[in-house]
This record gives sequence, C-alpha cells and structure tokens, in this order.
Amino acid sequence: MLQKIRIIYWRLYGLIKKEFVGIFLDPSARKILVVPLLIQSLLFGYGATFNLESVPWVLLDANKTSSSAQIVRAVNNNGIFSLVESTNSLQAFESSISRGNALVGLYIPPSFSSDIQKGTANVMVIADARNTTTANVSVGHTRTDQRPEPRGRSDSNRRAVPL
Repeated sequence: MLQKIRIIYWRLYGLIKKEFVGIFLDPSARKILVVPLLIQSLLFGYGATFNLESVPWVLLDANKTSSSAQIVRAVNNNGIFSLVESTNSLQAFESSISRGNALVGLYIPPSFSSDIQKGTANVMVIADARNTTTANVSVGHTRTDQRPEPRGRSDSNRRAVPL
C-alpha cells in the first residue's frame, strides 16, 4: 500500500515539474503569468485602501451622564467618525444600521455609570458587517484611552479600552 502511494507521489511530482518547466521556457506563457499580476498590483494597490476618511455612526445613550458624554466626546473627537443620528429607542438604533445610514452603532447601557464604580463598565459597538474589512477597521478606531475613572481612583497605568 505504501509503495503505491510513493509511486503516485513521484508521478504527480514529475507531472508538476514538467508543467513548470514548460511554462517557464515558453516566452508567451511567461507573459500570460507575469503581465496580469503586474497590472492587478498597480490597479488594486491604488484602488483598495483601508484608510477610512468618514465613518457615519449612530448613538444610543441610555445612561445620559457625564461618564457617557465623555465616551461620546472621545469618539466624536476622533476625526473619523461623524454622528448621523442620536436615538432614544433600540428599534431606531437597529434600523439606522440596517438601512446603511450608519456603519457603526455605539450603545451605552443604563447601568454604565454605576458599572464604572464597580470596574465592570461595558459599551457595545455594533458594526455593519456587510463590508467586513471596513467594519473591522472602523471598530478598531473606536478604541480610546479616554475612559471615565471611578471617583476616588486614579490609575496612572491606563491602557486602551475597547468600547
């Protein structure tokens, strides 16, 4: 059985080697392989960029405190995000993302300020993942180290916190 597998392997290896030699010795085949690669590299190198210039976002701030306002200011001052809608209902929040009006949604829960005191505060970032690359890059831009501190605490070694 092992002998048959070795024979098949060496036949396949010989066939692949013969084809590569034939392709690389033929000048027209080399052109067919190399020219489209160069053209695609030039075109897609300029056309496919992951730099975001403007990310429309929607806000649902159920907390409405100075702590949540600090998070909203940090996102607004990022320079990339532009607030298109600030809603008071979950349905409007979801439909804004579903319709494509906003690429990212930021949900701040009602217990946000009390959770800060406990050290367990979370903010939900929802991205429209129809274009996964743009969604991932925009979520990456929501990271901030301007997080609200609990009263009476001063952490000098703060790290970036994903929202």
